Amino acid sequence: MNARYLALALAVAPSLGWAQAPGDAVLGQDLARRWCGGCHAVEARPAGPMNDAAPAFASIAARPDTTPAHITAFLQRAHAPMPDLALSAAEMADVAAYIVTLRR
Repeated sequence: MNARYLALALAVAPSLGWAQAPGDAVLGQDLARRWCGGCHAVEARPAGPMNDAAPAFASIAARPDTTPAHITAFLQRAHAPMPDLALSAAEMADVAAYIVTLRR
């Protein structure tokens, strides 16, 4: 997604009445292990080598613009080569909540 469209979507969302429900980081970690662990290093300290093309969740968390809303907005659309995981809104919020726990 183009960064301008993402910024616009995040700016407009509150005015549309979309509420960002807080996610459950424990459930998000479990989801991340199952759905994302094949490509991403989902743990703070991964046990083995991972796909260099997919960023580690800790590096995503370390980005200054990473927020739960940003992550959820990103997950709402498919991004090649990332598959469309068809996560529910609650699952996206859970994964986002987990990722931000990895921020140092």
